[in-house]
Amino acid sequence: MDMLHFSKGVRWFVLTETMLGIAIGLYSLLLNLHLLDLGLSEDQIGTISSFGSIVMGVVAIPCGMLAGRFGRKRLLVLGLALMACGYAVFAAGEELGLLILAQFLQAVGLTMLVTTEIQLLYSYSKSRKEETQGFSLLFAIFTLFMGVGTLAGGYLPGWIGGFSTGYQGTLFVAAGFMMAGAMCRWFLLPKESLPPKPLEGKGAGKRHAAFIRDGNKRRWRLPGKAVWIFCGMNLLIGIAAAFTEPLLNVIVKFRLGWGAESISLLLTLNGFGQFLSSFLLPPLLDRLGFRMTYRLVFAANLITTLVLAAAMPAGMFSILLLAKGGAFIMLTNMVQTHSMSVLPEQERNVYAGLRHVIRSMGGSAAIYLTGVLLSGRHYGLPFLFAGLAVGAGCVYYEKWVKPLLAAGLDDAEKGQGARP
Repeated sequence: MDMLHFSKGVRWFVLTETMLGIAIGLYSLLLNLHLLDLGLSEDQIGTISSFGSIVMGVVAIPCGMLAGRFGRKRLLVLGLALMACGYAVFAAGEELGLLILAQFLQAVGLTMLVTTEIQLLYSYSKSRKEETQGFSLLFAIFTLFMGVGTLAGGYLPGWIGGFSTGYQGTLFVAAGFMMAGAMCRWFLLPKESLPPKPLEGKGAGKRHAAFIRDGNKRRWRLPGKAVWIFCGMNLLIGIAAAFTEPLLNVIVKFRLGWGAESISLLLTLNGFGQFLSSFLLPPLLDRLGFRMTYRLVFAANLITTLVLAAAMPAGMFSILLLAKGGAFIMLTNMVQTHSMSVLPEQERNVYAGLRHVIRSMGGSAAIYLTGVLLSGRHYGLPFLFAGLAVGAGCVYYEKWVKPLLAAGLDDAEKGQGARP
């Protein structure tokens, strides 16, 4: 993929993603270790994480509505700034109340990010092919630099240190990178192109738009059937991710008995594998088509996740974890970009909000259950439950999602994906 062939907005999006990747890599590796050193138990950490998922579910739909009213770029930058503040409060706070406040700020900011980023990126894209390629490159760069942040997180605490824990100073560094990303996106991203108003009359009723403008009035409509079906797919994928991803460093720490440096190295390799998977996804789709690619990716996810539930040596566990990470990123990216791409512009904001409401409902329960399982030293069961969710997602995709994707993606594969 040649960066020069992308539109200006897509190019700046990709370049500024580097700072977000470093910040989130540092934060994701060190937060749970920081909380453990503060004296919190595994189930308390699971409770704080699940609280974040609940917050995301509560604010997701309002964020989607605010994006339509005030603009996606403004909400995106505000979200990044709130995430930076959350990281800083996590670093500075020691009492449970401050940690909960930090999770609230981080969760609200993350919701603003995830409910605006893809739609804003797509608004800068000139065709469906550029949408898919731009999203894949964006996520590839994110995972690569998240790996950089994760690797740095294994060594920076020994150099920087902190007062409350050895991870405190590095969490402040993560907050600085996130705030820098917010500022760069505010000044460098082009002015947002707002979507045209939906047509009124007979044609308007067929669009299932969630919000339509009628002069100075706004009228709420329920989203169309496709939005709800795609939300169901996101629910199952979110449950599968929530069983393993948020507490993965805790799982590795206690299952393998490793320290922070070894954990950071494994998670860095995992991030590099996700980078390669994201980068290779567009040519794989071009070569095999979306139907065959989905089958292969679902099979790889199901096999690796279920096998990881069994006891095994550290080396085999690490290899399978890397394979699972790459396959799961492919699945997540395909579902996110394809479902958003085939929906009309007028439904994208409300879909972005709804999918995170529904995903958070399942994710918060899965994260809490994972914390309970880890407290009972059941380090393989989260992978078993994640595998069952992947299997359910495969069945759901074949029955309901694939027919909705077929028409739009078949056109794109034939080179007819340009926007009218």
